[in-house]
Amino acid sequence: MLRPNLGDVSEYALAALFAGLFGLLFGSFVNVIIYRVPKGESIVTPRSRCTTCDRQLAWYENVPLASWIALRGKCRTCKAPVSARYPLVEAMCAALCAAVGARFGLHLISVAYVAFTLGLVAISFIDFDTKLIHKKVFYPLLAICFVLLVAATAEVAEWNRLGDAVVAAVIAFLVFFVINWIYPRGLGFGDVRFSFLLGLMLGWQRPLVAFTGLFLGFLFGAVIGTAGAVISKAGRKAEIPFGPFLAAGAYVAVLYGLELTDWIFPSLAP
Repeated sequence: MLRPNLGDVSEYALAALFAGLFGLLFGSFVNVIIYRVPKGESIVTPRSRCTTCDRQLAWYENVPLASWIALRGKCRTCKAPVSARYPLVEAMCAALCAAVGARFGLHLISVAYVAFTLGLVAISFIDFDTKLIHKKVFYPLLAICFVLLVAATAEVAEWNRLGDAVVAAVIAFLVFFVINWIYPRGLGFGDVRFSFLLGLMLGWQRPLVAFTGLFLGFLFGAVIGTAGAVISKAGRKAEIPFGPFLAAGAYVAVLYGLELTDWIFPSLAP
């Protein structure tokens, strides 16, 4: 299941379609989370409004991607520009979730990783904006992912996977905890909490996949973060959020972690 049979194209194409549509629809909700959680607002009420004229949006103004394109990126009433981030997040959620469906097919682990992916997008954008991984997003996501991971484990009846996932999560948390204790300015405690979720979701495939995903996160952070600091000429004074890099590394490991782990640790390949 984790290494799909490419000959059975129909199942994985159908899973990609379902997952992509799900990601597109819930991309709007991810936008709500990104916008409201840092402000301390409810993600349930009130209904979506124009941030300029405060008019409540009609249902047809909330259709993912289509509404922004039809309205040409402007409010229908006050003509104020609507940020291109909204359709970007929706398109990103659709594409990332479709890739998960194409990788894992019509299985419950696909559902778990789709939820995980949507959470990664929300956490990344919030961390980019506020330099914080908000607990109001992290803990519900952790609970949802754990329940779905239990369901996925029950489907394949390989309960050692869940045990491996918990062990990987604890080890990742302890490693990040030590790094935070030694160098708190370089790694916030939100990243420490985040590492537990990443270890859990990646460790389900194989414990070393968690290491691969976290390593990729550090690699992305070092390369892209350094390049960004040089371009902005901010140097070491630049405060760069680490969460998006960890999320990117984790997502790559979700899709290709098994292959990358076998390549990095050939002697440990099953």
